[in-house]
Amino acid sequence: MPRRRGLFLAFSLLCPALLSAGCAQPIDAPDATAYVLLDPAARARWTVASDGWQGAPILPVALDVEETAVLRGPEGAQRIALRGGMLAHVRGAEGEIRWLALGEEARDDRLTLHASKAAAAALAALVGGEISPRRDGMWTLTAPDLLERGSFLDPPEGVIEALPDARRDPGDAAAFAPSAAQDALDALAAVPAAARGGALEPGSAEAELVGLYAAGLRTLLLDASGGFTLEDRCTGEVVATGEYSAAGDRVMLRSAGAAPIVLGRDRDRLMQLGWEAFAPLEPEPSGRGEAESELLGNGGEQ
Repeated sequence: MPRRRGLFLAFSLLCPALLSAGCAQPIDAPDATAYVLLDPAARARWTVASDGWQGAPILPVALDVEETAVLRGPEGAQRIALRGGMLAHVRGAEGEIRWLALGEEARDDRLTLHASKAAAAALAALVGGEISPRRDGMWTLTAPDLLERGSFLDPPEGVIEALPDARRDPGDAAAFAPSAAQDALDALAAVPAAARGGALEPGSAEAELVGLYAAGLRTLLLDASGGFTLEDRCTGEVVATGEYSAAGDRVMLRSAGAAPIVLGRDRDRLMQLGWEAFAPLEPEPSGRGEAESELLGNGGEQ
């Protein structure tokens, strides 16, 4: 059975006396449980299924390694070979899986949240934890046995994404090395080169993104100076404007006085849960080349 212990543990925080008997041993041996976490781009395309349960949760879910687990998408399903004591971080529309060893490569007492302050605080209350702000506009959620407590909980509205926290604090064991995902988030917090004056450095992550993108009724312009403009395609009204930065498979849009928007990068598309994917807009052919060819073919005569 999927290990739906989040509600049990949330209840135990409120009524510890009722559940004190028989609590000397953990509910399951660590190696019997694996966790699966999907990022926004993966959740837009894939669901996780195991032993009759299926979903695309925002928070990591605990699954029994003895049960079969699969990723299901529009083109079929692929099996996840669960690994006890590890977190499978499913990223992107392709469903790439990055395995992190809990206690060595990822902490089991922290998550990084892309969420509003109110939503992050509400989730902290549910799991008996606390939040602290990060310099990139996100939040660090800390609670004992956080992954266990949060498994199968529905987070409050306003929690967009949860990421593994593999940062090392001073004094922590050396095994807590920064993960690629955390490195990307920390890099996103850096000020783009263009924001310090001048154009983006050729070959930089931001320079590769310069262009015009469209998603439904909205267009997104990422310009060569490191700025972005989000507009309504019908009215031309500017919805948001500010600066953007990029690292790894993440792109952050930052506006003064507003929470940052983090997009997942999937090849040439930019994605966020609840939005259509932003795809590059190709310029319409002007037809000038055809007209010039016809003139040349006629000896230049009209």
